[in-house]
Amino acid sequence: MKLYKIASIALIILGFIHLTAHVVGSFFLDEQAINVMSQMENYKIKLFGEHSFLKFHTGFSLMMGLLISAFGVQNLLMAKSLNKHYLISTIIITALALAISILYLHFIPILFITISLICYTLTYKKL
Repeated sequence: MKLYKIASIALIILGFIHLTAHVVGSFFLDEQAINVMSQMENYKIKLFGEHSFLKFHTGFSLMMGLLISAFGVQNLLMAKSLNKHYLISTIIITALALAISILYLHFIPILFITISLICYTLTYKKL
């Protein structure tokens, strides 16, 4: 059960790191980043109304950080009533998150999600 909790806490920390980096990073933008963000603000997406690409990107980023942490919290809350069916779905979701991280993201999410996947898998083998 200790490995399961480590996996869940790793996801909570990853989500918190992402949200913190999103907010704090917006205060330390260089000129090139400001130009890109300006272009994103000016590029409009027509999807159930008109939204800027920057607004769309910001929403997805904040949602990602929130949902990663929420997934970790939900798993942590399930620790006492854990069963193999729930753990299988957790492993599948975590493996998909790892695949997306490997394709599109950098080292930090890959590391944290790999740790979670390994710990969830080892927990499954022990149940």
